[in-house]
Amino acid sequence: MTPDDRTIPMGRGLLGSRRSGAVGSASLPRGRQERDALGRARLDLGFNVASIALIVFLFAIMLITAPQYPDLPFTLAAWGVLLVTLVTALVLRFRLPDLLPNWLFAAALVLWAAVVGLDVVGTASPSAWIPLTAAAAVGPALLLCVPVRPARDVVIATAVLGLVLAGVLLFRSMGDLQMLGPGIATVAIAIAPPLVGMQIVRSLSTLVQLELDLVQVQSTVSSPGYAVGMMASEELARLDLAAERLLDGVATGRTALPLDQATADAAASIATELRLHLIQGRKETWL
Repeated sequence: MTPDDRTIPMGRGLLGSRRSGAVGSASLPRGRQERDALGRARLDLGFNVASIALIVFLFAIMLITAPQYPDLPFTLAAWGVLLVTLVTALVLRFRLPDLLPNWLFAAALVLWAAVVGLDVVGTASPSAWIPLTAAAAVGPALLLCVPVRPARDVVIATAVLGLVLAGVLLFRSMGDLQMLGPGIATVAIAIAPPLVGMQIVRSLSTLVQLELDLVQVQSTVSSPGYAVGMMASEELARLDLAAERLLDGVATGRTALPLDQATADAAASIATELRLHLIQGRKETWL
C-alpha cells in the first residue's frame, strides 16, 4: 500500500476529536495513540487554522463586494449551506472514528456541489465580474478532510472543483481578458489548500517510515558492537550458572554466612570474570 492509498490517523481539530488527558491515554485506540505519539494533532491544527483563515478571507471579500452581486440571496444561501456543513461536521466528528465515514463525506460533497451551484448563479452578471467566494471556499473546506480521508478521494474532489471553477471563470473572462488573472487566483485559492495539505501528509508519512527504517537498520548494525560473541556467550552462561548456584546456596541456607575463605574466593573469581567479559574490547556494554 502506497502513501497515496492510505490515511494515517491524525489529530482532529475543527473536524477533530476531543483531547484527553494522560489519565485516559491507556484506553485510547491504537490509531489515536500512534497519532498522538507522532504529534499529528499539531499538524491538523495547522490545517484547521489555515482553512478558517481562508474561509474568513473569502467571506470578507463577499461582504465587501455584496452591493455588486446581481442575485445576492443565492450567494448568501451558498455561504449558509457551507457554514452549516462545517458546523454539522464539527458536531458529528466528536462521535465518529478517526476516518471520516463514506456517507458523511458523500453528503458533504453533495452539499458543497450545491454551494458551488448557488454561488455561480448568485455571481452571474453580464456587465461586471463578480468573484466566486463561496465556491472557492469549498477548497479550504476540503483541506479539513485531508487528514481523515484517503488521498485519492481528496484529489478527485479537488480536481472536479478546479475544473468547474476554471470553466466558469474562463467563460466569464472571455469578454474581458483582464479578469483572467483574478479568475486564476480564485481557482488557485480553491485547489491549492487541499493539494498542499495532502502533500504535507504524504511527506510526513514518508519521513516517519524512513525514520522507522533507519532505526531498525541502525539497531541491526550497531547491536553486534555491544553484544558478546558465541564463545563469550558460552563462558558467560557457565559463569551465570556458577553464580546462580552460589546465590541459591546462600538463599536456601546451604551455604553458611559469613562465607568461608574458599567460597568467598570463588565468588570473587566469578565476579571478576564476569566484569572482564562484559567490558572486554568495548567502551559500553549492555550492563
